[in-house]
Amino acid sequence: MATLFTPSGGVLNGDDNNPNATFRIGCTLAAASNGSIRVTFTAASATGLTVGHASIGKASGIGGSSDCTTVPLELKFAGASGFAISAGQSITSDFLVHSGSFSLAAADTLVVIHDVTSPSGQRFRGSLSNVTGYWKNGTTSWNTQTLVGESSLGALDYDVERIETNDLGGSLLYVPSPMQHLLVR
Repeated sequence: MATLFTPSGGVLNGDDNNPNATFRIGCTLAAASNGSIRVTFTAASATGLTVGHASIGKASGIGGSSDCTTVPLELKFAGASGFAISAGQSITSDFLVHSGSFSLAAADTLVVIHDVTSPSGQRFRGSLSNVTGYWKNGTTSWNTQTLVGESSLGALDYDVERIETNDLGGSLLYVPSPMQHLLVR
């Protein structure tokens, strides 16, 4: 496992509550992805976090927006859309193979999109050098390439604690050990 992103200022350390909004967090990657990533989200310390859908897309790089180069790819959690976690808890998505849609090199920006419902306790950190955040109230955008009318959060990260790639690329696969065997009587 290789870590591609953590907030430059350290762990998320502030609490906020913004139900029924979409967050699009542009995360500058420290290293290249080998084609498969997973994302860890963290809830506020006093309120749980409920996300209807989450997704990722490669930033289009077009003038200060949260637009993606393609329609974002949905992140799943134990095979399901969205998640609900308790206050102070974290959750990590399943690995998502993105190599068929876009590649990610070091210094590329990955947009992590999550549509929050209620309750919605976000964990955040500001003044980060490797994040540009956006949000829009009363909408969802997990499957939208371009979001119109979003507000900039500046160098503020909401909920995205870590982005990792698996060492082998592609999806993880369980392969039994040669020492395991089946006894038949």
